[in-house]
Amino acid sequence: MVKLAAVTFFGIVFLLIGILGFVPGVAPDEMLFKIFHVNAAHNVVHIVSGIIFLLAAAAGAGAARTWFQIFGISYAIVVIWGFAVGTGNTL
Repeated sequence: MVKLAAVTFFGIVFLLIGILGFVPGVAPDEMLFKIFHVNAAHNVVHIVSGIIFLLAAAAGAGAARTWFQIFGISYAIVVIWGFAVGTGNTL
């Protein structure tokens, strides 16, 4: 039950972050809450991640666990890549 609550929580948070990234008043100059750099691609990735979190919660504990593992590994790779490359356009 805790896994389902956690995956639902993360789904809602990621959906909200993705949606708020598109709101000019909340993300002026592509800075969400004047702290986090965002753009349309970031927002879409957050929205899609949130939707998958919620779908995993609906599918059950096994799906939630699998999605947390996939999500964790994927985002860890992105973080390592970001630290390795530094600032600027990485693609």
